[in-house]
Amino acid sequence: MSADGILGAGYDGSSGTNQTASHDLGINASGELSGYYFNPKFLSFSVLPSYNRSQSNSGSSSLTNASDIDTNVQLFTGSHFPGAVSYNKAFDSTGTFGLPGVQSFVTHGDTSTFGIGWSALLSGLPPVNVSFTQSSSSSTIFGTTQETLSSSRVFNVNSAYRMAGWGLQGRFTDVTNQADVPVFLSTASGSGSDTSTNHSAESTKTISFAASHKFPLHGGAQFSYGYSSFDGGTGTDQSSGSNTVFNANISITPKPWFASSFETEYNSDLSGLVEQQLAATGNVGTQVNVGTGSHELSFTNFDNLSLWKGIGVGLSASRTYETALGETVTSDHFSAVVNYHFIKPLWGSVLIYGGIIDQSNETGHEGTGVTAGVNVSHWIHGFDLSGSLSYDQDVQTVMATEISSSYTFLANAKRRYGRNTRWDTSLSGYRSGLGQEPGSSSHSESYTSSLTYKRYAGSASYTTSVGTALFTPTGLVTVPVSLLPVLNNNQFIFENASGYSLSLTAGIFPRSTLNVSYGNSTTSTTAAGLLSSSSSSVLAVYTQYQLRAMTITAGYTHLMQGVSAANPTPTTFTTYNFGIQRWFKAF
Repeated sequence: MSADGILGAGYDGSSGTNQTASHDLGINASGELSGYYFNPKFLSFSVLPSYNRSQSNSGSSSLTNASDIDTNVQLFTGSHFPGAVSYNKAFDSTGTFGLPGVQSFVTHGDTSTFGIGWSALLSGLPPVNVSFTQSSSSSTIFGTTQETLSSSRVFNVNSAYRMAGWGLQGRFTDVTNQADVPVFLSTASGSGSDTSTNHSAESTKTISFAASHKFPLHGGAQFSYGYSSFDGGTGTDQSSGSNTVFNANISITPKPWFASSFETEYNSDLSGLVEQQLAATGNVGTQVNVGTGSHELSFTNFDNLSLWKGIGVGLSASRTYETALGETVTSDHFSAVVNYHFIKPLWGSVLIYGGIIDQSNETGHEGTGVTAGVNVSHWIHGFDLSGSLSYDQDVQTVMATEISSSYTFLANAKRRYGRNTRWDTSLSGYRSGLGQEPGSSSHSESYTSSLTYKRYAGSASYTTSVGTALFTPTGLVTVPVSLLPVLNNNQFIFENASGYSLSLTAGIFPRSTLNVSYGNSTTSTTAAGLLSSSSSSVLAVYTQYQLRAMTITAGYTHLMQGVSAANPTPTTFTTYNFGIQRWFKAF
């Protein structure tokens, strides 16, 4: 058994909006206790507690003086029945309410997580792994007074086994999510005095089986079956449903220059399919209805040919039979893409591709789109340059009759100056949307640059993001373009956000470090025709000096954040600390 940690003491101060300034002498600590009983393979454990740790006094990620304990126990390691139990509890820790592409809102609250897992590994029998995780959290965005409560439970059983040349897999998952979210967050309405919340809950159950086997002509065959059900909603808007999916895929490589695959998939309920994809984003309670009796059956063929001197051709053809929104349609998609890869001293490594995407249904030709792109990497005059550009038009979504278009770009540059200096920069962005839906597009652009010289490093970044987003208890997430056709306009949020950040790390003296960071973001969101604007900025400074086993620390953190729907006046929160910490080993 061993125990070590860090113990610190010093002066703490804090002030802020609607809060009395405080000044006191405080302590902070963190440690680790680990060991085993009888034998490490019989029982081993670790306990990691911390008390009063923040950015100001220890350089941790929390703005507030957070305390937590993290425990883990391993049982019967190496036996036929190994298991593990874990528990984590955090008090007054800093978290985030996510915003796509920019700095997130800063929150503070409590979280707890409990997990247990066990396995049965018996000779001659399929292995079985069982796990259960339960978590809960309560958090408040700085600048507001209402809490966001969320909880989840996940039960999972899975097994993988090989028998008679077959690879077999099975899985069962039961997920339950609940959330109580302030009205001003989930609908952009309400006010700081509005204490009402929206309650949402959703339960999903999934069972799946898969089998794979070698196939003639250097190929393989995979078959899978899955069944999922969902039940839940927000308030009185409740829905339930299920989906059965069957997939079969056979691939062959008869020649080194030719590969082909054939795939078929059946979904018994498109609403259930979409609900699964929404749940994967963390969204709870969004209502989806693509009509009674909706289903889909598709057949797809992919072919790849490697031709002369870096030239390749990719072909795909598919037919989809879909019943949705009271209509039955048959849709055909075809694409042909030619790519050319070459390496030349003047150009570096270059991949160019281009092709067509064609779509039609039983009523006639619907249109022809294009796909094109280029990837380049080159070393020239000491610069390591790389970049890519791609464009796709008329790409099929979850609805056979709806198509999307998008483009993305990325550029990177790196340069070394001597042995101690390095410069990196990158520029990236994307734009996507539905061809038939005005206002459905999303786009984002970002720029980052960093410079390192010996013990000094600095970086800067700027990001802007505009588009649709789904609400989750932990923040907004970008809506997958393929799902936009089945979401009503009042079920997602339109977001316009921008932000920038600066950071500096310096080792001015030996055994010393200085870290300075600043981030700022502004966001406006619209839901159900109502507008909410918000802003957040965080300045953090932390420095330390190492003196044998002791560390002298000083820190300062300033947060200013406002959410107009909750409070038109931004809230400020400031902490500062000066102290001494010492590492110790108890035994």
